[in-house]
Amino acid sequence: MLSLLTLVPAFAGTAGSSSCADLTPLGCGACTTKADLTNYECHWCEKDQACHAIGSLVSACTFSNDCVSLSKLSTCSHKSVDSCPASDAIPQQIHIAHAGEDADGNPDGMAVSWFTTKKAADSVVQYGTSASALDHSASGSAKSYLSNFGWHHTVEVTGLSASTAYFYRVGDGANEWSSVLSFTTATRSADASIALSVFGDMGYLNSTVRPMQVAVSGLVKDWSASYSYDVIRRLVDSGTVQGVWHLGDIGYTDDSFGHALGAFSYEAAYNGYMRWLEPIASRVPYMVAPGNHESECHSPACVTSHGTWGLPLSNFSAFNTRWAMPYRLSGGSSNMWYSFNLGPLHIVSLNTETDWPGAEEEHTGDSHQSNLPAGSFGAPGEYLAWLEADLKAAVAERAAGRRHWIIAGGHRPFRELEATHGALFAKYKVDAYFAGHTHSYARETYTIKSGNHSMLHVVAGGPGCDEMAQGPAVAADARGSMATTSFATSRYASGILRANATALDWQLLDSVDSSVLDAVVLER
Repeated sequence: MLSLLTLVPAFAGTAGSSSCADLTPLGCGACTTKADLTNYECHWCEKDQACHAIGSLVSACTFSNDCVSLSKLSTCSHKSVDSCPASDAIPQQIHIAHAGEDADGNPDGMAVSWFTTKKAADSVVQYGTSASALDHSASGSAKSYLSNFGWHHTVEVTGLSASTAYFYRVGDGANEWSSVLSFTTATRSADASIALSVFGDMGYLNSTVRPMQVAVSGLVKDWSASYSYDVIRRLVDSGTVQGVWHLGDIGYTDDSFGHALGAFSYEAAYNGYMRWLEPIASRVPYMVAPGNHESECHSPACVTSHGTWGLPLSNFSAFNTRWAMPYRLSGGSSNMWYSFNLGPLHIVSLNTETDWPGAEEEHTGDSHQSNLPAGSFGAPGEYLAWLEADLKAAVAERAAGRRHWIIAGGHRPFRELEATHGALFAKYKVDAYFAGHTHSYARETYTIKSGNHSMLHVVAGGPGCDEMAQGPAVAADARGSMATTSFATSRYASGILRANATALDWQLLDSVDSSVLDAVVLER
């Protein structure tokens, strides 16, 4: 948890980490939204199509108002990112998630999401089973949760064939399109084998590329998420996994102040993270759960500009706008909780942050500042009632052989949830629970006290972030296996969950060399 109110005076007036000229390749939108604690710093000159500091004497617009700027110090004629050139409507940050549902409750499509810095005329996906014949299309909508900081598009493409490769591109339906990408739809057989990359708490790049300018409140100077990213990307590229399950703390955007002192960097960091993620998340479904680092922006810039940035970014607003999870189909109220079926699995994404008695973020966000409220995504008791109904239906499906395993995941380890969730997990005999949050790894057989039910409990919170240094290497004879009742490590690592009708197989992979650090199997 990071509370930075006391740090504001020390940061006041400090320049951001990059100059306006550095933003020229990123376009008008990135240029005009660069800001410090008190004001926007740059303008986009329409004459030379470049980004310049306010008042720059080298700008072709120095003595002209033919420019775009949000700065109160600027004489530019345009004061909105939507005045940027057409090139800022080019799609970026493309990512997909399971969507739709056939008669048997299996996903039959994808939610395709992307970002444009400028508002586009429409949100369109063209798709087909051949890269040269995108002969179908679907339309969706776009939302903006922070004025002048871009648009987040989502289109649901449903009614697709199972286990089939589809090619697609996204755009405005007229002029601006992405390149052609592809994904493969989910299996609809409960007896099929599937594999997922599972982890929580993955940061953005590393401290070499994004140097840490300050290490406070848990931030560390030397860290890396790049090792884990490379492993996960190889798993996707090779077809070893068919999806990703990221259990909260996505990119550590709220820690971005440590890399850019005095700047408003939240949105630039989130956009950068999503561009970094695109080669993975545009190819396989990238399913997410909320973590405490999704709750708000509590950087000095957001504290000093509470109404402009702090409040609009509170209560998981970025998380619930940027991602498109299948919550409506499963009866949830938002991305905060949902469930879906995948081959032999019924997967439940829990809300470990809000909407239950004792939830850490129920009344305020991660900083617990009273003017950054959080929680109440449903009526009192709605979330736990939903969870019981969902588990009850899943048990009936398991008993009928239409699903073989019930697994759940959320950001926090189960010990933090047991008082409110334990009885339900025991009653409906959840097979396994996966979490993050601890910036380390731990695996055990967890016995729920209230119902004397045991389940596999995995905390995979160590892929690397700017609050985690690398742990020591694990000797071959000290690694986990079926012979060890538990295993823990602080090594950078992520996991692979494999499942079929008779087995649930879990492996933890070292992020540096991909060696197996831990391996267990549950069998029917």
